[in-house]
Amino acid sequence: MLVYAELYRLKTGVLPASGTLYFLNELAGDPPPSARPINATISLQFSQSEVNVAMDVFRRTVADIERCKAAGHWPDPDTPPTEETCDACDFRWNCQAAVSFGRQYDMLYP
Repeated sequence: MLVYAELYRLKTGVLPASGTLYFLNELAGDPPPSARPINATISLQFSQSEVNVAMDVFRRTVADIERCKAAGHWPDPDTPPTEETCDACDFRWNCQAAVSFGRQYDMLYP
């Protein structure tokens, strides 16, 4: 959200003082809730110093991704992911870190 705050600042010239995230899934259900659940929103405050730190991290992340793309290699994570993380990852079928979940590429395509 801090990166989005910086994008807003670049477009308008003013850093937003705050932002609100809405978690729409919290509003789902059958029947849907008649009042907004307390966990359906999070309010955030932005400071320029926090935005600057986030932008530095963002730039380093982009540089890492570009290096990996140029080299044609994305290293496995240093620490084993959770099964939930693997379930959401597009690279799980060819990741040695996911071996413990039985998701090896060669198991699917021997």
